[in-house]
Amino acid sequence: MRQSLILMITIKYYTGEILNIRDMVTFECEDLQGIELAFHNAVDDYVAMCKEKGRTPNKPYSGTTNLRLGTVLHEMCALAAAENDQSLNDWIIQQLNNSLHENNNASKN
Repeated sequence: MRQSLILMITIKYYTGEILNIRDMVTFECEDLQGIELAFHNAVDDYVAMCKEKGRTPNKPYSGTTNLRLGTVLHEMCALAAAENDQSLNDWIIQQLNNSLHENNNASKN
Protein backbone atom coordinates (compact mmCIF):
# COMPACT_ATOMS: atom_id res chain seq x y z
CA MET A 1 0.00 0.00 0.00
CA ARG A 2 1.45 3.35 -1.00
CA GLN A 3 1.14 6.05 1.67
CA SER A 4 1.50 9.79 1.42
CA LEU A 5 3.22 11.57 4.24
CA ILE A 6 4.71 14.90 5.18
CA LEU A 7 7.96 15.34 7.09
CA MET A 8 8.84 18.37 9.20
CA ILE A 9 12.46 18.70 10.26
CA THR A 10 13.29 20.62 13.42
CA ILE A 11 16.62 20.98 15.16
CA LYS A 12 16.14 17.99 17.48
CA TYR A 13 13.89 15.52 15.68
CA TYR A 14 11.92 14.57 12.60
CA THR A 15 8.13 14.49 12.65
CA GLY A 16 5.79 13.06 10.05
CA GLU A 17 2.08 12.88 9.35
CA ILE A 18 0.23 10.47 7.08
CA LEU A 19 -1.80 12.42 4.54
CA ASN A 20 -5.00 11.72 2.60
CA ILE A 21 -6.89 10.04 5.44
CA ARG A 22 -9.47 11.62 7.75
CA ASP A 23 -7.72 10.62 10.98
CA MET A 24 -4.51 12.25 12.16
CA VAL A 25 -1.62 9.79 12.37
CA THR A 26 1.74 11.31 13.31
CA PHE A 27 5.17 9.98 14.19
CA GLU A 28 8.58 11.29 15.20
CA CYS A 29 12.15 10.16 15.64
CA GLU A 30 15.52 11.64 16.50
CA ASP A 31 17.41 10.66 13.35
CA LEU A 32 16.65 10.04 9.69
CA GLN A 33 17.56 6.36 9.97
CA GLY A 34 14.61 5.83 12.32
CA ILE A 35 11.96 7.49 10.17
CA GLU A 36 10.75 4.33 8.40
CA LEU A 37 10.47 2.39 11.67
CA ALA A 38 8.62 5.31 13.31
CA PHE A 39 6.23 5.42 10.35
CA HIS A 40 5.51 1.66 10.52
CA ASN A 41 5.04 1.82 14.30
CA ALA A 42 2.56 4.70 13.91
CA VAL A 43 0.57 2.74 11.32
CA ASP A 44 0.59 -0.37 13.52
CA ASP A 45 -0.56 1.67 16.54
CA TYR A 46 -3.30 3.31 14.47
CA VAL A 47 -4.59 -0.04 13.17
CA ALA A 48 -4.54 -1.48 16.71
CA MET A 49 -6.43 1.54 18.08
CA CYS A 50 -9.08 1.17 15.37
CA LYS A 51 -9.45 -2.53 16.13
CA GLU A 52 -9.79 -1.77 19.85
CA LYS A 53 -12.55 0.77 19.11
CA GLY A 54 -14.27 -1.59 16.66
CA ARG A 55 -13.91 0.57 13.57
CA THR A 56 -12.26 0.28 10.20
CA PRO A 57 -9.02 2.25 9.66
CA ASN A 58 -9.17 5.04 7.08
CA LYS A 59 -7.59 4.33 3.73
CA PRO A 60 -6.54 6.93 1.19
CA TYR A 61 -8.78 7.20 -1.84
CA SER A 62 -7.18 5.84 -5.01
CA GLY A 63 -8.52 8.57 -7.28
CA THR A 64 -10.27 6.09 -9.56
CA THR A 65 -13.85 4.86 -9.60
CA ASN A 66 -16.19 3.05 -11.97
CA LEU A 67 -19.44 4.69 -12.98
CA ARG A 68 -22.46 2.79 -14.29
CA LEU A 69 -24.07 5.47 -16.43
CA GLY A 70 -26.37 3.40 -18.60
CA THR A 71 -26.15 3.60 -22.38
CA VAL A 72 -28.17 6.78 -22.93
CA LEU A 73 -26.39 8.89 -20.29
CA HIS A 74 -23.02 7.48 -21.41
CA GLU A 75 -23.73 8.60 -24.98
CA MET A 76 -24.95 12.04 -23.88
CA CYS A 77 -21.83 12.60 -21.77
CA ALA A 78 -19.52 11.39 -24.54
CA LEU A 79 -21.18 13.76 -27.04
CA ALA A 80 -20.94 16.70 -24.61
CA ALA A 81 -17.26 15.93 -24.00
CA ALA A 82 -16.57 15.75 -27.75
CA GLU A 83 -18.35 19.10 -28.29
CA ASN A 84 -15.97 20.62 -25.74
CA ASP A 85 -12.87 18.92 -27.19
CA GLN A 86 -12.39 17.00 -23.95
CA SER A 87 -11.97 13.38 -23.06
CA LEU A 88 -14.98 11.83 -21.36
CA ASN A 89 -12.95 11.51 -18.16
CA ASP A 90 -11.91 15.19 -18.18
CA TRP A 91 -15.47 16.31 -18.95
CA ILE A 92 -16.96 14.28 -16.09
CA ILE A 93 -14.32 15.61 -13.66
CA GLN A 94 -15.09 19.18 -14.75
CA GLN A 95 -18.84 18.62 -14.29
CA LEU A 96 -18.36 17.12 -10.84
CA ASN A 97 -16.08 19.98 -9.76
CA ASN A 98 -18.55 22.56 -11.06
CA SER A 99 -21.42 20.88 -9.24
CA LEU A 100 -19.50 20.63 -5.97
CA HIS A 101 -18.42 24.29 -6.12
CA GLU A 102 -21.98 25.41 -6.90
CA ASN A 103 -23.34 23.37 -3.98
CA ASN A 104 -20.66 24.72 -1.61
CA ASN A 105 -21.38 28.30 -2.66
CA ALA A 106 -25.14 27.80 -2.30
CA SER A 107 -24.78 26.37 1.22
CA LYS A 108 -22.67 29.36 2.32
CA ASN A 109 -25.36 31.87 1.30
